[in-house]
Amino acid sequence: VALDVGEEDRHPDLRKALGQALQGNGLPGAGGAGDQAVAVGQCRQQVAFGVAVAGEQEIEPSAGLEEPGGHANPFEQRARHQMVAEALELADIELKRHNVRLSHFVSSRLPRVHVDPILIEQVLINLLKNSAEAIDHAHRPPDRRHVELQVLPKSVDHNPVVEFTVVDTGRGLAPEVLERLFEAFFSTKTEGMGIGLNLCRSIVESHQGRMQAENLYNGDQIQGCRFSFWIPVQQPLVTA
Repeated sequence: VALDVGEEDRHPDLRKALGQALQGNGLPGAGGAGDQAVAVGQCRQQVAFGVAVAGEQEIEPSAGLEEPGGHANPFEQRARHQMVAEALELADIELKRHNVRLSHFVSSRLPRVHVDPILIEQVLINLLKNSAEAIDHAHRPPDRRHVELQVLPKSVDHNPVVEFTVVDTGRGLAPEVLERLFEAFFSTKTEGMGIGLNLCRSIVESHQGRMQAENLYNGDQIQGCRFSFWIPVQQPLVTA
């Protein structure tokens, strides 16, 4: 899937549907459980349609690009960080509301990947927002209220990928929660509809990637949680 960063304004309905679905708020007709299920289904259909439309575009991807031969284009260097920068800017509002500090590191030389920036931005925003809420619920002191985002090249099963990692300092996840974390309509939040992480995983998998979550330990004590997902690197065409 490939969209130029500037393409997002051409898909306002997709951005609106994503925001509604990931936040679980303001869904049209979201009254009882049946209405909520219908509303969520409509949002998911809009997201799927947006992915399909994006896949038909003949536009060079704008996030994480490098020219053939390893010569980086200065314009593309700026563009490949714009997607992450926009997600950080939007998420930082929520993090500040929870008095959580945000730090990030994005590799200066990322390999070429095909991504839809609208979708990946929303995944990052949701993961960062969830991390801030986890820290808030854990009642961490000021020096332990910290979320970190890293975007790095990596190898998975000997295949090159770009990995996005969000680390928090909350209480982590119980084993029974980890088992069902990405199920539709499963949520640990009293007001949550349980579609945020499920939709995030669907978005990542629509890019042929994978998402996972794990607790971080210091000895036998949980010190936080790490959510990560990766997107496969676009392989160069082999010419005869």
